Amino acid sequence: MHLGSQRTRSGLVSAAATWNFLLLLSVCSAVPAGEDDYLAPGVDVLHRLGLAYQNSTDNPHERTASPPYTKVPSLSGYGVLLDTNSFYEIPVSSLFPAEFGDEFSFVISLSSWRANNAFLFSIKDGRDRLRFGIQLLPRRVVVYTAEKSSIYFNYNWQDGRQHAFG
Repeated sequence: MHLGSQRTRSGLVSAAATWNFLLLLSVCSAVPAGEDDYLAPGVDVLHRLGLAYQNSTDNPHERTASPPYTKVPSLSGYGVLLDTNSFYEIPVSSLFPAEFGDEFSFVISLSSWRANNAFLFSIKDGRDRLRFGIQLLPRRVVVYTAEKSSIYFNYNWQDGRQHAFG
């Protein structure tokens, strides 16, 4: 059983591959947190996954242009529309540069009408153990950090409005 999986009323476990959710992920970026006085570079995770296409109005200094690798519908040119079949996996070493460091922050903005036990993202180690993850439960957001206790936040994010997490 996957860490954090919840049982339904019938007693069955909701599988990760069969989640029924509609999720608009507008911004998902990771920014290294440092004590230095310089502005740390960010990583546009959607762009690194090939899910965001840079058009001519984008700032060329923020990211390099590349065509999308996966055809994922977007609304109004912002974000990515994920459905029940959405699953993307990539090694962390190819997502973040080597000089990224150990301390970082995630900035996420999403809009959703419904989701059930959906992991927004997770980072696993070589033995497939969850090291860090953010799970969206009905009226809750759960943050998993290695072997430490999970942190639960009561928050109704399933109202179709834009919500930002940091």
